[in-house]
Amino acid sequence: MTSLLAYLVWNLDPVITSVGPLTLRWYGLLFMLGFVVGTPVFQYIFRSEHVSPRWVDVLTIYVLVGTVVGARLGHIFFYEPTCC
Repeated sequence: MTSLLAYLVWNLDPVITSVGPLTLRWYGLLFMLGFVVGTPVFQYIFRSEHVSPRWVDVLTIYVLVGTVVGARLGHIFFYEPTCC
């Protein structure tokens, strides 16, 4: 009996839609979902630990910048190592 995973074909186009020069992709949407869901979770944790809610904004900015820079570096190092 063959596995059901043998029938799984992963050939998904990463582009959801394009509007003019802007292109919405699945991984960008999932990154945004992580930030939108993660920020209230951080707010709840910081409130329960009696930490200033100002630090949630600072942490969110750091995570956002780290995600963008890390995604770009990961793309360069793993998918286009000979480009630069």
